Amino acid sequence: MQGKVSAVNRQRHSGHIQGDDGALLYFDAAAFLKKEDQADVTIGMTVTYDAEGDRAYNLELVDKEAFLRSERAYTEPPLFELRKSPFMEGYEVIDRGAYPILKVSRHFEEARGELIGDLKKLGANTGLNFKVTEETRPTMGYAFLYYHLSAFPAVCGKPDPKGEITQGELASRLDHKAIKSQGLKQQNVAIARLALKITLGLLIAVFTLGFFLTL
Repeated sequence: MQGKVSAVNRQRHSGHIQGDDGALLYFDAAAFLKKEDQADVTIGMTVTYDAEGDRAYNLELVDKEAFLRSERAYTEPPLFELRKSPFMEGYEVIDRGAYPILKVSRHFEEARGELIGDLKKLGANTGLNFKVTEETRPTMGYAFLYYHLSAFPAVCGKPDPKGEITQGELASRLDHKAIKSQGLKQQNVAIARLALKITLGLLIAVFTLGFFLTL
């Protein structure tokens, strides 16, 4: 049988299980198949067991290590940072998006603010692999400088027994579907711009060649 731990008395290593079949069962220290599991049993854990009346025995914890990791306490970075390095000293990267988010503007601080805003909306508390490139665009006889800023949305945390958020909560923060959608859209725009540049270059080359052939 299988269920979840619904209550725990740590001093006595006892508690209750809510079975998947709806039954409420009591367990004590003698119910565990492995003595070391007595100290690790936690509310919310999935367990397997045998039942006799309203008592459980042959109790085993399912995916104990994964559950304990997910319940580990963390603190988040105090400020949102755009970091060039792929990690933050003292912090673990709990989750990271597969696509970078890009912002382009003639004003660096404007692009930076918009990038941070987008990353936060996607659930990130950090931007990793932060990159800045510059591009000069000629327009109507003038040349304008544009800043390209990009970073990967990420969620970082520092293990802290007094932390107020769990690893599991941090791991479910990022909106990966939205990250992928935005990333693919940006890739398509970049491909379209490159194709346009190549087309314009070919047209100029053909026009120039035709001009010289008519001389």
